[in-house]
Amino acid sequence: MTDCGQDFFLGNIPLFFHIVTVFLHSFMITMLATKALIRNMKRWYKGGQPITKYLPDHASKRGTPSMGGIAILMGIIIPTIFWNPSSPVVLVGYGVLALFGCLGAYDDLSKLMQKRNAGISPRVKFFLQYLAAFLAVIAIVFTTPPHVNPYMIQIPFFPDMTLDSPIFYMFFSTFVIVATANAVNLTDGLDGLATRVTLPCFIFVAIIAFIISDTHLAQQFSLEYIFMARDVVTLAVGAIGALMGFLWYNKPKASIFMGDTGSMALGALLAFCFLLIRQELLLPIAGFVILMETLSVIIQITFIKLKNKKVFLFAPLHHHFEQKGWCESTIVERFSICSILCCVFASAIVLLHAYINAVPIE
Repeated sequence: MTDCGQDFFLGNIPLFFHIVTVFLHSFMITMLATKALIRNMKRWYKGGQPITKYLPDHASKRGTPSMGGIAILMGIIIPTIFWNPSSPVVLVGYGVLALFGCLGAYDDLSKLMQKRNAGISPRVKFFLQYLAAFLAVIAIVFTTPPHVNPYMIQIPFFPDMTLDSPIFYMFFSTFVIVATANAVNLTDGLDGLATRVTLPCFIFVAIIAFIISDTHLAQQFSLEYIFMARDVVTLAVGAIGALMGFLWYNKPKASIFMGDTGSMALGALLAFCFLLIRQELLLPIAGFVILMETLSVIIQITFIKLKNKKVFLFAPLHHHFEQKGWCESTIVERFSICSILCCVFASAIVLLHAYINAVPIE
């Protein structure tokens, strides 16, 4: 055990330095880019983000610039391309961010130019999302190292029990990316909400990716060693730095919204990272808040169509609590606390998995 500890600390000092550097680089770039966007978006689109007429309490937000997600994408891509220029995993991560970021930007621009909160057609949006997600899954399969089954889905507590059907994996992974992208997009309805809810999820990803990128740690936690997880650490830490840099201007009262540009890209990247570290079954647990936001919309629409009756006062879920009289800052704080607790619970599952399947280390 002593040798293992020495190898771990000495062997990972460059990785620790790398993580801190990427984080600081990402944080500073996002802060500077967001400040520039606020100034320029106010000049280019004086009307700002259109506000739905069904939320009169949000009328004060009219005129707030949108598309702040551009700064988040810059904060993730620039540092990671500087510190991991040739990593195939990071390059695929850029592709996921670019595809969903461009799709979200197109939607945001449609809203700004039409001056209404509609955007592009849902059918067109879903088709493009599934196409982008399917391309991302194909890239994941081709960048998976030879020692790892590219179609494997790990089941917590049962390391010897896995799902490895290629057809199921392709369809399931595509759905996970699209569903997470839209879930984060639905969560982005209050100042700082999507930022503060997804931040703990990326921290969880970074920790698990760090563990499985080290042979000794992966063995101690009874998880499969995946060397390319080091690149996932870079992507996740870049996202953490970018989100914290953006939150500087996005906290209530927000000076800028991330828009679909940021929310779709962040959701897709989050799912992409979970798929790469083979912990996609923990995504609904760590991301339980964004899951509930999505389920609230699905439940509301289903009950209205079938029984012509509402379950929630308004959907997504954060608007339901707004209608009940909760102030915006209270909702954001409590949802972010719930997100932290969910990630702690997901971490407890990983620890329990390690305890149940503990093996002696020579």
